[in-house]
Amino acid sequence: MACAAATPEAPRTCRVSTTVVLRPQNTPLAQILLTRQRESRSLALIFQLPHGTWLQGGIAWQMDAAPPQRLPFQSSDTAGIYAATVVTDEVLVTLRAATTLRLSFVAAAQRQTVAVPIPMEGFGEAVAEMFTAEAAPAP
Repeated sequence: MACAAATPEAPRTCRVSTTVVLRPQNTPLAQILLTRQRESRSLALIFQLPHGTWLQGGIAWQMDAAPPQRLPFQSSDTAGIYAATVVTDEVLVTLRAATTLRLSFVAAAQRQTVAVPIPMEGFGEAVAEMFTAEAAPAP
């Protein structure tokens, strides 16, 4: 969990993130970020994957035994490619209770599906800390 400082123009914004690292190379494989959208201040879940992912396949994500959700990739930069979704109150409750978040995408070179299980231990506490930090008065 990390926060940006509040300014007179904007309230404090925090985010919760985790990075999946491919061992033994220590290469980032995926990053998941829960943050606020600038304009609406609603929550968003952003998935960052590496270049070399098949773009047309998008990404699938699911929490525990829930049905998988598919998302198209929406943007890219030098760090990777991105897909995002708005997080409703219902989805946030499910995320906070989940034990595993599963991501799957297709590696373009091999046309092979990569499935990544991500433990959700500590996510609920991090979100609670995020909300507390955002609500704290600016120094």
